[in-house]
Amino acid sequence: MPVVETFVVPARGVGKPDYSKEISAGRTRPGVELHYGESFKNFILTPSVIASPLPYVVAPIAIGANAHLIDPETGLAMPYTSPVGYLFTVFQITYGMEQDADLLLYVDTAYTSRLILGESGVTYYESAIAEFSTSLFDPTAALPHIMDFVLDNKGGAVLEGGCAVWCILAAVGTAPLPETKLVRCKFCGHQWEVPYATTTINCPSCGKLNMYFNLRDMRKL
Repeated sequence: MPVVETFVVPARGVGKPDYSKEISAGRTRPGVELHYGESFKNFILTPSVIASPLPYVVAPIAIGANAHLIDPETGLAMPYTSPVGYLFTVFQITYGMEQDADLLLYVDTAYTSRLILGESGVTYYESAIAEFSTSLFDPTAALPHIMDFVLDNKGGAVLEGGCAVWCILAAVGTAPLPETKLVRCKFCGHQWEVPYATTTINCPSCGKLNMYFNLRDMRKL
């Protein structure tokens, strides 16, 4: 007579796939983490009637007018010159505006692309791939390149809102980035050199407080 062994099998589910890990991953913002030799660059413009010591908060843009985005590390309006030995890549754009507006990119003074296509009210946009990179035409970063983002009011009233472009400078050479930066006072226009890590300083000309970013020490976004 055959012997039949019986035993208890522990339950390991209810017959349905477990998506808990996928759902958890979907709720986690991955962010952007820099590799060796990379640093962030950011260009912003926030047209507004609200006063601010931050250099990129400016007066509303008139109908049919435009304005250059501003480097928040220096307070200087674009164009910005990418240094020799560094690739310049645009990887993210965020914006929210009350009027239709175009964001135009010029490289070495030549019109290159339109990065925002008009629509007002959009609050966030992130491209799945790089919007633009100098590696497309200068993969060794042998030359400096003049980068210029211009916000153009296409609506029927003055433009308020905000636009920010996030970029990465990636070293392909050995030339170090400068240890100082030229900053501009948003109130009187005075320009002077400060250590690159400077973020808050009173203008030596008019005495008013200016605030700047320091993205070079930032490793993850």
